[in-house]
Amino acid sequence: MGIEQTRLRTSTTHFAPSMMAYIVVFSALAIVLHIFQYPFPLAPWLKFDLAGVPLTILSLISLKLGGIGFTIFWVGSLLLTTDPTRVIGPSMKTIAEALTALPFAYIYKRSKGQQESLKTIAIGFAIALASRVLIMLLLNYIVAPYWLVWARWMKTLEDAYRFTITYLPVNALFNAIVVCYVIPIVAAIWKSVKKYILPS
Repeated sequence: MGIEQTRLRTSTTHFAPSMMAYIVVFSALAIVLHIFQYPFPLAPWLKFDLAGVPLTILSLISLKLGGIGFTIFWVGSLLLTTDPTRVIGPSMKTIAEALTALPFAYIYKRSKGQQESLKTIAIGFAIALASRVLIMLLLNYIVAPYWLVWARWMKTLEDAYRFTITYLPVNALFNAIVVCYVIPIVAAIWKSVKKYILPS
């Protein structure tokens, strides 16, 4: 176990108030950043935002804290959503961000003594990319047709499936782009977070 991991584990045990503060601050920041969305030109119903950045940082502090943060973010997303179903959109968004943050954080924390190396970051990036793109493709294929009918954007399930299959490549590109900006931003600021925010 590396020094940083030992330090974070100790701080989780002896500084519960600080850990709670991390959860509140980073989860709240993710919810605020989720408000500022920018439509993907190829599919305007898909929106870019920076919510994944604080959630990934929280997961790097602790995977357990990251899990709690995603739950809070999901609840906040339910309150903010314009999705007619009220549930599916926020749930898919939360799952997508978790598929980016948690695999990257797990690989990063397992890389004993080489956490700052480009190799570790590249491996974590590749696994996060594959995880988000492939699993979200599967989930969209399964869930999106029913969502489209439930939201009354499509009249029949057959039409919804045809539409979903047509846009699966666009969905994959969207999710890939998100990983391509979230992970580099996190990697760029993580050292400063450790230095100025985490307990020494």
